[in-house]
Amino acid sequence: MLKPIYSVCLLFFFVFSGLQFTDLFGASGPPYKFNFQETIIPVGETACMDVVVENFVDISAFQFGFKYDTSSFQFIGIESSQFEGSSIFADEAANMDGIPIVTAGYIELGPLTNIADSTVAFSFCFKAIGVLGAESELEISNLSNGNLSTIFADGIQHLEPDFCLVPAKLIIGEPMPPIIDTLGFELGTTWMYDGIDIVLERDTLIGGNTWYSLSELSVCSRDLQEFWLRKKGEIMWMHDPEVNQEFLLYDFSKQAGESWEIVMPNGAPKHTVIVDSVSIEEVDGRLIQVQYVHADPYFSAYDFGNKIYNGIGSSHYLFPTGNLCEGPNGLCSFATQSQSIEISSEFDCIPLSVLNKNAAQIELFPNPNNGSFQIQGIDNYESLEIYNINGSLVKRYDSYTAQINMDRSGMYLLKIDLGDGVVVSKKVSCIK
Repeated sequence: MLKPIYSVCLLFFFVFSGLQFTDLFGASGPPYKFNFQETIIPVGETACMDVVVENFVDISAFQFGFKYDTSSFQFIGIESSQFEGSSIFADEAANMDGIPIVTAGYIELGPLTNIADSTVAFSFCFKAIGVLGAESELEISNLSNGNLSTIFADGIQHLEPDFCLVPAKLIIGEPMPPIIDTLGFELGTTWMYDGIDIVLERDTLIGGNTWYSLSELSVCSRDLQEFWLRKKGEIMWMHDPEVNQEFLLYDFSKQAGESWEIVMPNGAPKHTVIVDSVSIEEVDGRLIQVQYVHADPYFSAYDFGNKIYNGIGSSHYLFPTGNLCEGPNGLCSFATQSQSIEISSEFDCIPLSVLNKNAAQIELFPNPNNGSFQIQGIDNYESLEIYNINGSLVKRYDSYTAQINMDRSGMYLLKIDLGDGVVVSKKVSCIK
């Protein structure tokens, strides 16, 4: 919990003064050490510098101050999970020379405090307000009244060298890329491979859940002509209508050493995916969880590739049955209606920026409409295909036509081929 920044200097002076009259001043003892941890704070972000303690035994109070570069870092406050219910504080002040410092301290009026070695006792939080690469070495300072750093252990006051503070650097690092949202499914969601795009082209309710069919599977695999996908949370399922069963496809929650089994339809061999490790990687300017996996050689007929991207799938194939529709080199990009991510630059893929630019400039107006609408934003296309909600092709245009008239009410998916492999999908609602 972030503690409020406030000043208790008068209280500290009173407590310290009382202890100085009754206890040994400057008595020798074990080295009480506070180790500050070097901290990198991304530009414009806030982060906390941990302070790890050693010999924090029978402590009733401490106080110290430190200087830092106020032009590059803004002090925010102090955090601690070790001093709940106690008086720990951090306050912006100035030392006896008028230099800005942070004064930090702690007073325990009840039982003495003990914290295990190598434990983070508290953390100082700063915001990086300077430029990339700026550094500030924290420097221990005297206080506004000229007092030095001090700690009270078992009623005895200790100064340096018995009370040792080891400062560290604050560094301004690269801005943090945005963390990718948990990606759900919606009509138009697309996996782009170097050979083909797989698109969620229609949806249906099965057992109270929304499932999506995939384009192109009927071309590539007779076994998967009627196949459905759904995703909820960290799990992706597939549904085989022939047996009216759902099967696990991905479990993005699995950690290192864990595994899951995939049962493909029509008697295909089972596939066991084993997670070797899990990491967070920057992909196309975003942070995304990646599972590094391998197949169990005794129980798997195919390999899933070595990476699985959270919410997206394998770096090689959508299904672990070899190359069905997917290109032989792997996944190029993944996109929903609201966001997109380029997975690999190794393959000859159409950049998502090109797709997004073309998709953004094309409008269907009006939408919804009474069965008549216009395609705006382009003055040509190679072909236009219009599918109904069941995935059936209802109209096709092989020459440019801007004005479109539909015979029946319904939701339709337009696939507009702009040439050079660029195909843009748009949805339109007609109410007659």
